[in-house]
Amino acid sequence: MLLEGLAAEFGCEVVGVDLRDLTGGGPARLQCQIGGDPSWIARYETYYAPRNIFINARPDLTFSGAIRNGEAIVPDREAMRTEYFNDFLRPLGVLHAIGMVPFRSGSTIALLSLMRRIHAPSFVDADFDLLARFMPHLQRAIAIHRRLESVDLAQAAASEVLDGMPLGVVILDAA
Repeated sequence: MLLEGLAAEFGCEVVGVDLRDLTGGGPARLQCQIGGDPSWIARYETYYAPRNIFINARPDLTFSGAIRNGEAIVPDREAMRTEYFNDFLRPLGVLHAIGMVPFRSGSTIALLSLMRRIHAPSFVDADFDLLARFMPHLQRAIAIHRRLESVDLAQAAASEVLDGMPLGVVILDAA
């Protein structure tokens, strides 16, 4: 519902959010996208994620709280000469992008990407202002997700330790 609302508000064809480790090479820990063909998510995860020119070209612009349009990172003329654009974005019909980085710590990054059609207008200051007002709410949601994820990991680790014990353990309550 949130991504659909953002797509409508900003006139975007594709809107996605993900939480990933940029050095891990594995899939995003959190991935959600609307617009475009769902099979493109798998293509992105298996091949294009490490080739994303907008993340990899200027890591200094992807700090926590950053809001950047794609052209500020890689000018359109340059982007249109890359494999990432020609083999991934062009078939989706998108070029103009604006991205929010609600969280970045080391190689872990959360990113909200909004993408418009190739011939659509670029993003303007009013778009940046609206996203800036939305940023604290998205940061809070990512923080809650990360906290719940760590609880799940701790619970799985504790369960694995119990399963690996060479003796039986019975846990009872007062009843």
